[in-house]
Amino acid sequence: MKQLLFLLLAGAVLAVPRDVRACDVCGCSGGGGYFGILPQFQRHFAGMRWQERVLDSYHPASSLEPAANARSTFRTLDIWGRWYPLRRVQVLAFVPVHFFEQNESTALIKTRGLGDATIIANYTLLNTGDSVMRTWKHSLQVGGGIKLPTGRYRLTDSDGVRYHANLQPGTGSTDALLNVIYTLRRRSLGLQVDAQTRLNTGNANRYRFGHRQNAAIRLFWWKNIGRNISVLPRAGFVLDAAQKDVWYGSTQEATGGYATYADLGLDVYLGDFAVGAGFQTPVWSHLGDGLVTPKGNLSVTATWMFGGKKAAVMPVVPTFLNVSPLKN
Repeated sequence: MKQLLFLLLAGAVLAVPRDVRACDVCGCSGGGGYFGILPQFQRHFAGMRWQERVLDSYHPASSLEPAANARSTFRTLDIWGRWYPLRRVQVLAFVPVHFFEQNESTALIKTRGLGDATIIANYTLLNTGDSVMRTWKHSLQVGGGIKLPTGRYRLTDSDGVRYHANLQPGTGSTDALLNVIYTLRRRSLGLQVDAQTRLNTGNANRYRFGHRQNAAIRLFWWKNIGRNISVLPRAGFVLDAAQKDVWYGSTQEATGGYATYADLGLDVYLGDFAVGAGFQTPVWSHLGDGLVTPKGNLSVTATWMFGGKKAAVMPVVPTFLNVSPLKN
């Protein structure tokens, strides 16, 4: 068991590039993130999630513009769900709607619109959560998916000038995702380790966001406090990273970065309904060559579970998919 945990963590760390991206790690159109820890294995669900990410940035003076500070707020409403077509296969999907805002000196820029939809399929290689003979419960899932270019990526201001790629609701690219999820549990205590890689392609503007990686490790605890009420608090760390962007074959400066966050959250289960909230506060970061400072990420979720085999909150099987601070 110790060897397996070591290999998962080592793989997540080695997957992170040394040269990575700025606003990608702070939250923009591509969304990226985590569904987190979800209960009632093999039950379908549908829900909504509100995400908000805030960052400060500094733009050095150039021959055309003076130095400036900016605060950016990226808000996203996700419509998302899970479906089990087969016992060992789960399909996850979400469609985001973005509300972006950047305040720099006297200029205020606001953009909004449908983002890029994502579909992921996970296969359960191992699940001993129902076994009464085992003290330690294990779950291992591997999967992959695709992000589709459903969002607009050529929005312009009133003068016809196109907004920066980071403020566009969509990316204009079709991207591939790979992920692995492992859960270890003993009674009401558990540990989740997950990692995801997104391989990005270029869009029609010849702009390609840097490939991105994220990984997380979380401890969780489950408690029934009533006949149909359970709570599941969690705490851990999240690492987000992405490579530098490329435009017409040229690496873009002030892109690339990584950030480590302390992650706290609480989910409450009320029969077939669940509500939750989570907050990520930055612990250590180096974004945009040091020009970008993340301030924190907030998420609020509401889900309705239906169909499948109805069970208690446990066994817990985590689901990993686009609240991460990465853009694409």
